[in-house]
Amino acid sequence: MIRTYTPVDEEQLLVLLRLNTPKYFAPEEEEDFVGYLGKHTDEHFVWEEDGKILGCAGCNWYPDSNDGRVAWFVVDPKTQGRGIGMGLLNYCLDQLKTNPATKKIIVRTSQFAEGFFAKGGFVTERREKDYWSPGYDLVLMTIEL
Repeated sequence: MIRTYTPVDEEQLLVLLRLNTPKYFAPEEEEDFVGYLGKHTDEHFVWEEDGKILGCAGCNWYPDSNDGRVAWFVVDPKTQGRGIGMGLLNYCLDQLKTNPATKKIIVRTSQFAEGFFAKGGFVTERREKDYWSPGYDLVLMTIEL
């Protein structure tokens, strides 16, 4: 079940993030994640099964640029490969596509998740070495609508 994030979920999401650190996230990104959750509560979603959160993702719309953005995809490593991440991605894409003004959907990710987003239809546009942290490059990817 996908539902809207609530602040009560934060601790479970931090556990998931830590389980994915350092494979997908640099340790210093945790502070950014907490800040994002505090700012985008109603734009972040969780995948929950039997009362346990197995993944999360965010999607935001930026009216100044008519861009949608997806962010902070985190899935329990024990459940990766079950379709949870892609289910969350499709949910976010559907949310963003409901706004007819959306022209492009952007994800700012790392080289470690680039393949996942490519499977979801994103195309790599730009890279910046060591952007997030040493060894964690920025990979800017988009879907044109």
